[in-house]
Order: sequence, then structure tokens, then C-alpha cells
Amino acid sequence: MKRTLALALTIVLAFTFAACGGNSGGESNPSPTDSDSPTGGGESNSSPPNSDSPTDGGGLIDGNPPPSGLTETPAADFTYKYEAALSGVVITKYTGTSLQVRIPEKIEDMPVVSIGTEAFEDSGITYVYIPNTITAIGSSAFANCKGLTNVTLPASLKTGIGGAFIGCSDIVLDKLYIKPLSSSTAVGDIVSFGQYGWRVLDVQGGRALLLSEDILENRAYNTEYTDITWEDCTLRSYLNNDFINSAFSEGEQAKIIETNVTNDANPNSGISGGNNTSDKVFLLSIAEAEQYFNSSSARMAYFENSASWWWLRSPGLSSSAAFGVSDSYVYGGSHYDNRDVSLTGGVRPALWLNL
Repeated sequence: MKRTLALALTIVLAFTFAACGGNSGGESNPSPTDSDSPTGGGESNSSPPNSDSPTDGGGLIDGNPPPSGLTETPAADFTYKYEAALSGVVITKYTGTSLQVRIPEKIEDMPVVSIGTEAFEDSGITYVYIPNTITAIGSSAFANCKGLTNVTLPASLKTGIGGAFIGCSDIVLDKLYIKPLSSSTAVGDIVSFGQYGWRVLDVQGGRALLLSEDILENRAYNTEYTDITWEDCTLRSYLNNDFINSAFSEGEQAKIIETNVTNDANPNSGISGGNNTSDKVFLLSIAEAEQYFNSSSARMAYFENSASWWWLRSPGLSSSAAFGVSDSYVYGGSHYDNRDVSLTGGVRPALWLNL
């Protein structure tokens, strides 16, 4: 159930997600009510690679220099194209034979700015160094690279890496210990808190709204198929009792803000969302999923490296259903799914805390 963040491998990702709006407006926002919680925290250590191997262990390491002696992989080992909209080169395919790859900063005197979809898929590489010129990594860019154990990511990334490493069995993405919470935490950062990594959706007056970066587990909205609202569903009870107690220490729990959660009616069906609630941990609503993400692909989430749908707290098209963020858009489907409340779906908790 838990996706533990490995402390042995510290990673400091300064992602600025283009997908995250960070807009603090909108009446449906959950609003923090507690201003006296202690400051959030976390520690980060950086372990530069030694001269014999890219890192001291498997995982994703950010901000380190390339391993000693590893020169840039020649342009002849890639197919690539110039994208005027990106003002740089996109690598579309790796055609080389070297198992250790150092992506060049420039090709033909133009910056290399992106790694395209499936560019390294099924290759036998064991390590890749990605320079600070890269701002985006395409879906499945490194899919099924079974021997890939170490990746050096740049702080320049402006999009997430969800889905880029699907099928890379030796890279454990849930061992990311990402950026510590601090007074400088900003919208778009991926931060560590408790046992998980969280995406910063909003920052207001020294408080941050966090959403788990990945789907943490699969659960029913309500264990019984019946008419139900967020106020009375078993998932809300679980998140604010068993989950919060197992995911966070007492000190960390004290940093989470009690939040006034607005439970609006479904905008399509008019089904009531029930009474407003006061929660420390909650799910996003339809309005918030629209507000904080600017596309279906940005809302996409993964469970154990596979794309999956995830629950929202908003009611569905009937009183015994709730809405979820769909995983079917990649096949031409809709943005949201109407799901019976007793079905098992992905859980991405959200919470406000003091920085």
C-alpha cells in the first residue's frame, strides 16, 4: 500500500510543472483554517557519483555532474529534429550501442531541449545523464529499458516524468526522495512529506496545497454500494484516520491544516455533494481538478508505473456514484469517469500544511 521514499537516495527535483495552474481563485477551493501549525520541514542530502559508476546505488539522482570520464554521446548516435516552437532539438531515437549515455547539451550548435516519446524504448542502456538544457521528457521515453538502473535528471525539467520509465524494473520510482519543504516551496515543486512525494498545487500566505504525485493505493469510495456523499463515505473516514496515522508521524500530523472543504453538486447531473466538511486529508473536486491542471494528460497519474484512474470527492451522475479522473483519454476517451462508489479506484490524497 505504501510507497516508501528511500532516504538512501536523495533527489532534489526543481520541477516547474507547466501543467499546474496554481490559481488560488475559485469558490470551490478547500481553504485552510489553521494558522498556528508548526513549520513544515524535511532534509535532503546529495551524493555525487563516483568515478566508477554513475551513482552509489540504483535510482534517480538530480543535479550531479556527469560521471568522470563519460563524454557526451555523439550526435550520430541519435535521430533528432529541430522544433521551432521549442527553440531547440528534440531527440527522437537513440541508435547507438553504448550502455552509458550522456545526452549532449547541443547538436549542430542548437540546444537539446527535449527527449521524445519512446526515444530510448527497449534499449539496453544502463545509465543516462540528462543535461540542464532538457525541459521535457516524453511519455515512454525510456519504457522497457530493463537494465536501466541510474538516471541523472536535471533541475530544468518543466514537466513531470510520470510514464517515462514504465517497464524499467530496476528503477524504483517510489524511491524518490524529492525536494524538502521550505519557506521557498513554490507551485509546481515536487516535495517530500511523510512517506510520499507530493505535487505543490497552490501556495497561499505560507501555506501549501499538496496532492500526492502518484496514486498511493486503490480503494472504494465507499465499501457499500449505496447513496452516499463525501461527508459519510468510508474513504473520507479512512484518509482522516488510518491513512493519516500510518503515513505521518505525530509531528508531521501537527503540520497539516484542518481545511474547510466545499462539496459542490456535480455540474453535469446536479446531484448534491452534501454538506461541507472539515478535513485534514481530502480528495480534489471536479472544479479543482480543472483549476490546477490544464489538460487531461496533466491529470494523468500512475499506480505502480501503470496509468490508472483516480477518485475525486465530487458526486457522480447518481447519488450512488462519484466522479474520477479518467485514464482513458489516451484512447480518445473523456476526461472524467462516473464510477459506482463501491468500485475500487486510485487514491491521490490532498492536504494543506504550513510551510
